[in-house]
Amino acid sequence: MSEAAFMKALREFQKEPDNKRCADCKERGPQYLCLNFNTFVCTTCSGVHREFNFRVKGISMSTFTGPEVEAIVKHGGNAKARRPRSIRTPSARRYVGSMASPRAGPDVVDQRHQRSFG
Repeated sequence: MSEAAFMKALREFQKEPDNKRCADCKERGPQYLCLNFNTFVCTTCSGVHREFNFRVKGISMSTFTGPEVEAIVKHGGNAKARRPRSIRTPSARRYVGSMASPRAGPDVVDQRHQRSFG
């Protein structure tokens, strides 16, 4: 598969209703992907994710590998990120309870991730 095909698959996946808004603050038109959670996030929330050393890529500014696109499309997306699951990694445990989005208010991002991981 070519890079153009990867981007087409990613753009199509981004068109799903849940992926049209930031996974954390619900701003419209997120332009970044947090690869740790395979979620679409806005500029502000991407910065917060980076503060926690999570891997974030700009959709239009980056290149994606086949395995990255496959993981995002098959196992990712904002809807799947909201499903409850357990926390297994130390970095995710530190993240829950400490992340805050300035636009969403201090508790919105924290509550979302507690539901997702708790």
